[in-house]
Amino acid sequence: MNVTFLIGNGFDLNLGLKTKYADFIKQYLKVDRLDTSIIETFKMDLAQDRNKANLWANAELAMGQYSIKVAERYGSKAAEVYCDLHDDFCTKLASYLKKEQAKIKTSEIKIKGEL
Repeated sequence: MNVTFLIGNGFDLNLGLKTKYADFIKQYLKVDRLDTSIIETFKMDLAQDRNKANLWANAELAMGQYSIKVAERYGSKAAEVYCDLHDDFCTKLASYLKKEQAKIKTSEIKIKGEL
């Protein structure tokens, strides 16, 4: 028998996972010795924008808007720089979410009606 679970928004939060954007961004903005100067600048911009009415709450939209700043700042290197920033952000977001996911103890989940 196939079983499909339809899970709504907030399910992860109800499990106690720190999956809000604000949780991730706190981690992302921490200094990483492997960060390039371009990524450091990006993080500084994010830190400043973080207080602007949750501008980055919709990261996809904000990344698109940030591309204008990248184009103005880096000129002919803008596409390469933007791809590096996007890759860094997405890679670290995926890693962060995998760590949160690992906190779920599936062996401890009880299904209603199960003894």
